[in-house]
Amino acid sequence: MPVGGKLKTSSEQVNSYGNERNDPIILQRVNKVTQRYLKKPQVNQKTDAPASPAPEPTNEQQQQRTDEKTTDDQASTKPDTNKQNTSPPPPPPPPSTTPRLLIKETVGDIFDAPDNAVLIHACNCIGSWGAGIALAFKQKYPKAFSFYRGFCAQGRAKPGTALLISPRDGQRDHYIGCLFTSVGHGKRADAPAVILRQTKPAMEDLLRRIARNRRESGFPAEVRMCRINSGLFNVPWEDSKGVLAGIEVEPDMLTGVVVYEKAE
Repeated sequence: MPVGGKLKTSSEQVNSYGNERNDPIILQRVNKVTQRYLKKPQVNQKTDAPASPAPEPTNEQQQQRTDEKTTDDQASTKPDTNKQNTSPPPPPPPPSTTPRLLIKETVGDIFDAPDNAVLIHACNCIGSWGAGIALAFKQKYPKAFSFYRGFCAQGRAKPGTALLISPRDGQRDHYIGCLFTSVGHGKRADAPAVILRQTKPAMEDLLRRIARNRRESGFPAEVRMCRINSGLFNVPWEDSKGVLAGIEVEPDMLTGVVVYEKAE
């Protein structure tokens, strides 16, 4: 109860409340509070509420994700074949400085040679000098032929090797160089490609034998050769010549040979 006064009746309280509602000051305050409330951001319960945990992926989903990741990794590491290679090509190997065997051709008689010259022809490995220029060697150097035939009979003649026979016929002091470029002869001769493949190592072997003999005795001093393989072996001379010209000359080897073609 208010001090020094009396209580208001209910009708008086209602009138007082109605007067307060119409009070402009009170209305102004109410408007301010209402505006503040309207300006305040509303809380969205749906968006601000904590998200529910995602369901655990199944085994199939996990396997699918693993496969997709593996595919992506492989795609990222796979080289791009469409991208042009701009790196410069490697430099060519330096040219060989090793000298090659010189082949000089002439027309004349191969047997008209000075003493201690070596005369070279292609041979089979079965001990036969029965036709062509081989027959001429057999007739002019019978002792050399006997040595060659015995060498073949012992099974020592191998394709791709050579035999150097020292002078043994008295009147003709010539070395005979035998190149074993074919096993057989005639219809049983090796194929031309095989003969060519065996010509290079056979000639290299003979040149080494000549070099060793020159270190020991100083001979032979001159090397003559017929057009090997071009007779009964039916190999074009130019093919054999190309093989011979590709031989690298080793230290102490003779640097060239003279090839004789018989005059018509």
